[in-house]
Amino acid sequence: MICLPSRYYRALPIDDPGYEEETLELPLASTALVGMHCWNIGCPDGPTIDVDFCVGAGGPQSTRGGARIMA
Repeated sequence: MICLPSRYYRALPIDDPGYEEETLELPLASTALVGMHCWNIGCPDGPTIDVDFCVGAGGPQSTRGGARIMA
């Protein structure tokens, strides 16, 4: 088993979004780590946040939250 501390941004409930921390216990032999949706929009080395564009959870608040998670 591998104990993997994790942190993610929770968008729901919409009136109280925020960060969550959880330790995942996973079988090492059948575990792979794959990065998904790690866009660098709003990050220091990435493009600026476009307030006229939103896909899924791509609004300004969640984009800034994602940048902090990836840091």
